[in-house]
This record gives sequence, structure tokens and C-alpha cells, in this order.
Amino acid sequence: MNELVTACLDEKNVEPLLEFPVSLMNDFEHEIVTWIFKYIKEYEAVPSVSRLTSEFKYFTAIRGDDHAPLKDLAQQTERRKRKEFVVTQIGEIESEIRESDDIPLEKMNKMMSVVGAYGSGLSRYSTFDRERYFRKGSLKIGIPMVDRVTGGIANGDFMILAGRLGTGKSTLTQWIVKNWWEQGHRILLVSKEMLPIDVFARVDGMVGRFNPLLIRTGKRDDVTPLLRVVSSIASHRKGEIYIPSQLISTPAQVAALAKNLDVDVVVVDGLYLLYPDGSYAQRWEKVADISNALKQTALDLQVPMLGTTQIKRVGTKDEYDPEDLAYSDALGQDADYVVMIKPSKAERARVEVQLTKNRQGPNTASVIFIDWDTMSIIDETTSVKTEEDWSKR
Repeated sequence: MNELVTACLDEKNVEPLLEFPVSLMNDFEHEIVTWIFKYIKEYEAVPSVSRLTSEFKYFTAIRGDDHAPLKDLAQQTERRKRKEFVVTQIGEIESEIRESDDIPLEKMNKMMSVVGAYGSGLSRYSTFDRERYFRKGSLKIGIPMVDRVTGGIANGDFMILAGRLGTGKSTLTQWIVKNWWEQGHRILLVSKEMLPIDVFARVDGMVGRFNPLLIRTGKRDDVTPLLRVVSSIASHRKGEIYIPSQLISTPAQVAALAKNLDVDVVVVDGLYLLYPDGSYAQRWEKVADISNALKQTALDLQVPMLGTTQIKRVGTKDEYDPEDLAYSDALGQDADYVVMIKPSKAERARVEVQLTKNRQGPNTASVIFIDWDTMSIIDETTSVKTEEDWSKR
């Protein structure tokens, strides 16, 4: 690292230091780099090596091959630092495993996120690759009015589906997941509100067109044939739905699991129940960190991300707006789309779906009907039974 710092100051080019991952620096190195940028901000000039050594007595300037490109030196330094980081982390993980019966999954996931493809880097307007505009993998959520104005969720997009308790946001989310699965996609579904057995029962009901309540209240002989059918369908589909059985608590764990499984889309049902990787005094700061980390995961892995959260109660008003989203300042800033579910006063099965934030265009609304007997969803605004016409879009 000393060689890289020395070369950057000699060449008056500190961009490699700006792009270097902070997570790979030790405290002394981070202090030096921070001082360099403070110096540049104050004096509008890059400090000399002699000025740096006068400020940090323990810094040793190292000069290597004068003809080596600065970018090459930066890449070599980063590779070396990553190896050092991994060796240190593996040693600590091994020590914890020996001293405890628990496996330090959080530390392992953090290590993977640091050494994986999660480097921040910089985007430059002058050299930006315009082909990135045409992102592949856009997924329709199955509500025509919303899909028409959004174009679906593209790779790197973050959509939030919000609703009050019992409005059907988890049901709608599971129905969307089921449709993506039928198209052959691999989905990671992190459910913070339901156990895997309950989620799969819901999906079985949607695939077999029966109310999953029959599994609990019906006769076994009547339910078994239905379950055989959906089991056969599940085993022959190309898609897959992964639901972690172990507790997933942080965005880093979500990212590590999604990367290992190489999924096409990530869904977090109950994102407000996650915990940030750091520690914060205020709850809104925690939610902001969670939201930002999930959005960054979508961008880094280049997959769409769908999350659900709660809507807070604001008096007795009937209409929703983005400020009604619980911790709206923390969540809304990272979401590309916010879809809110407004229940019907007359009938629980009929809800209004409101697109209240659309980074790509106008907002819109639609009315859907949840048929609990067949676990299907009917879009009443366009008079299209979206489940039947899904493959045609």
C-alpha cells in the first residue's frame, strides 16, 4: 500500500486511492488516505511525498518500477490486500469455530462480500458504457397497468411492495414469485414473516388452484391427490424457488446467499425486519442502511430485487402517498418503484394497487381481485385474468 500511495503522490494522480476499497485498508492506511483528500480539498493540490512523511513519521515511502502503469500497481496492491484480508479472516473464523459450537456465518458472509464482486469503484461520464442502458432480464410483475408504465423490473432495479397488516402483500408477492418460477427463473425468497412450509403451501395452492387452508382443514384423502399433482409439476419445472431454512438477518447474508445460488431475482418479504451490518443509534438510520445495502446488492449482482414492507397508519385518511411508507425517508430514497396496496372497505379480496413512485415514468393504479378459492389474481382494471395470459406478455 505504501508503494501505491508513493506512486500516486509522485504522479499527482490520486484516483487509484479514491477507488481503492476502504474495507481492505488498515486503520493507519485509511488515516493516511483520508488526510491526503483533506489536504487536496483545502489546498487544491496533491501533497508531496515529503509533506506526507512530515505528517506521518511512521510512513515509509517505497518506490518500485518507475515504468509500471499506476493502474497496474493499484490492481496488484488490491489483489495482495484481498489475500491478506482473507488469510486473517479465515484465521479468526477457524479460531471461533474451535472455541464455540456455532459457525460464525455473519463473519463468513462479510468476508465473502468484501472479496467478492462488491467493489464500489467509480463511474465516469466520459467513459460510461451506454450499452448498460439496455439491461436484460426485465421481469413483469403481472399487473398490466403497472408493467406498462415501468417496463417491468430490470436487472439492478429495487421495487418495494407496501401494505398494512393483512392487506395481502405477502400473497401478492408469492403469486408474483410463482409466476416467475413458472417462466423458468431461479428465485431467492427470504421470508421474514412466514416459514418455508407455509410459503410453499401457498405456492402449492396457486399452482394447483386450491385454497391452501384445505391442507389444514380438509381430509387427508381429499388433499393428497392435489399435492401429488403439484409435486409432479414442481419436479418437472426448470425454475426454482429457494427459501432459507436458517435465520437470515442482514443484507450481507442475503447478498452472499444470492451470489452462491446464482439466482435470477431476489425477494425479501419483510425487509424492515432485517438488521444492518453496522450499528446505529436511530431506527431510521438502520432502515436506511438496510435499504441502501439491498439496492447495492441488486446492482452488484445485476438482478431485480423485490421487497415488502409496512405502511404506517396516518389518521383516518383513505389515500396513500409515499410519506405513509414506514421510514419513507430511509426506504424511498433507494427504491426505483414503490407499489402500495390499498384494501377495499367493502370486500377484503378486492384491493387497489397504487404505483406511487416510478423512477422511469408516470404513476398509475389498478384494481385486483384475489380469488382465495383458486389462489389466483384477476386484474379488474383491464379485465384480464393475468395468470392465464401471463405467457402471452
